[in-house]
Amino acid sequence: MEQVLEEATRTAVLEFEDGGNAAALVLEFEDGGNDGALLLGEKAVVLRESFCPLMMDPHDELPPPPPLPPNVVPIKAEDAAKESPPNKPTKPTRLPIARPGLGKKGQPIQLLANHFKVSVKSSDDFFHHYYVKLKYEDDQPVEGKVIGRKVIDKLQHTYCSELSNKDFAYDGEKSLFTVGALPQVNNEFTVVLEDIGTGKLVLLLDLFPCYLYLSNTMIGVPHNSISYLVAGVLPMGVPVVLEAIRGQESENSLEALRVLDIILRQHSAKQGCLLVRQSSFHNNPASFVDLGGGVMGCRGFHSSFRGTQSGLSLNVDVSTTMIVKPGPVIDFLLANQNVDHPDRIDWQKAKRALKNLRIKAAPGNSEFKVVGLSDRKCIEQTFPWRQRNGNNGDINTVEITVSDYFLRHKGIELRYSGNFPCIHAGRSKRPTYFPVELCTLVPLQRYTKALSTLQRSSLVEKSRQKPQERMSTLNDALKRSNYDSDPMLMACGISIAPKFTQIEGRVLQAPKACKFLDEKWEPKFTVIVAQKNHHTRFFQTGSPENVPPGTVVDKQVCHPKNFDFYMCAHAGMIGTSRPTHYHDLHDEIGFTADALEEFVHSLSYVYVDDKWYQRSTTAISIVAPISYAHLAAAQVGTFMKFEDMSDASSSQGGHTSVGSVPVPELPRLHENVRSTMFFC
Repeated sequence: MEQVLEEATRTAVLEFEDGGNAAALVLEFEDGGNDGALLLGEKAVVLRESFCPLMMDPHDELPPPPPLPPNVVPIKAEDAAKESPPNKPTKPTRLPIARPGLGKKGQPIQLLANHFKVSVKSSDDFFHHYYVKLKYEDDQPVEGKVIGRKVIDKLQHTYCSELSNKDFAYDGEKSLFTVGALPQVNNEFTVVLEDIGTGKLVLLLDLFPCYLYLSNTMIGVPHNSISYLVAGVLPMGVPVVLEAIRGQESENSLEALRVLDIILRQHSAKQGCLLVRQSSFHNNPASFVDLGGGVMGCRGFHSSFRGTQSGLSLNVDVSTTMIVKPGPVIDFLLANQNVDHPDRIDWQKAKRALKNLRIKAAPGNSEFKVVGLSDRKCIEQTFPWRQRNGNNGDINTVEITVSDYFLRHKGIELRYSGNFPCIHAGRSKRPTYFPVELCTLVPLQRYTKALSTLQRSSLVEKSRQKPQERMSTLNDALKRSNYDSDPMLMACGISIAPKFTQIEGRVLQAPKACKFLDEKWEPKFTVIVAQKNHHTRFFQTGSPENVPPGTVVDKQVCHPKNFDFYMCAHAGMIGTSRPTHYHDLHDEIGFTADALEEFVHSLSYVYVDDKWYQRSTTAISIVAPISYAHLAAAQVGTFMKFEDMSDASSSQGGHTSVGSVPVPELPRLHENVRSTMFFC
């Protein structure tokens, strides 16, 4: 991209039919080719009169087109969107089937969903997408992700007037969005930040417009011909949101929703939250639960925008992640290794556990990232210390131990950590050492290692919430977030309702009898995806209990066009029931909404209990075939150890392709069990 930008020679302006515009870069290549006409999305691009064809003097003659190879058949540009290049097979378009209608069977029930209605004011503005490039004074790129948001915040404060007081939506890495274009063409800035090691850190920040790269090879013109760079402008406001609501999802509508989700993440980041994808976690001790081993469960909330039948909505749900227990480092190590005295700590394990964690070190209370541990004890580990010699200003460098340095120059006598390794929080060429007893772990640091069985069961037990408790938590989270005060959301004309969305559901009756197939039955296929990992929950109005078994919802919070529905077939005994979200992708049978919902509901009752080998009299949370598939996968997993696969296994009958991991053959089943459900 950088090379392409350097080769750009002219800038022009494109104008949409609806009045929006976009900057375009015109390129010149070795063969002298440059610009032409272009279709962007579904809207024709009209060139302003000041932008003459090919960016040439109108009196100049047009250069001849490059010669066509004998085996190339040109395609007209106006037909490019309709036709594919010759001899190129077209891929069949596979889309989820449209909803055949709404179900009507079952007892009606009034429910609340954790979707909050969103209103969008009409706007003619556009999202402008910029690529963020961070580098140091020596032109080296900035690798860390955490510093990005600090740089952007400092940029807004330092260059407020130059940026016309514009607010940003920044994803924390490479993408930045604004409502309307930045006022300057050249967006290179110098940002000075405080740095722990050097005192100051000078960074250079470039904001490049993100461009759509289009080549004439897309419309059947030879490869060495013209190419285009078009600034990435994205329509926002009612039109693209309506596309998503109608189910007419396009690249524009999906990208616009993604920008809105980025705004939510940025809003939480400014509140000091830990971000995990679309979930946010506040530093609130009331939301922490101790799982043992120096690990804590932290309760937060998920939030994302979704297009539904009833309009745009904000889906908010409870979310939980694991964090390192904040506080003294020595306390974390004792808990992590389950020992009762610092002398029993395994420092090799401690080194692995502490690496990349952030600490605050006394007495300055500055924040550092742990690189490792020192090779020697604190009373033996030395480092070069520079000190002034008398009044002549000369500087001498002497070797001093870490413990002596803190005693002589900080007035701190170590109580117990002199015989322990030091925390290494500097660089390999410039180490920075701190005694363990002076270091504390900062809050909200995600724990990413695997939990023990005891920790996992403790997390599940302590994370459960009854429906009313969950609703109260979500209400508090929405109030605390205060999204309506966010300047970017206000600039987009977005406001969020403070109440749960009221919806209508139905409760299906449990099934009485088995249906036998006709002898003339011919197999047809219907493909349904069952989704458990989502954030939609339902609550009874006026009741603290979970929704009754058999509750189905296929309107208001479902997809505006595709055939999907939520089903709570089971009775939720603990916590808040999680419905299964079913998506009908392909249907040769021709199910009506009622027929498919009843069919799925019935399949939730035919699960054979693996302990007692008898048919269950109650429904499970997901259809029986999927439960059986889980059992079969678990059973095969006991036969095969995928982590032990090697090239040897591949040579003995495994299947592999170039560059892929060898996959051994599945075990052959004995003929006596081959046709049985042996895995139950």
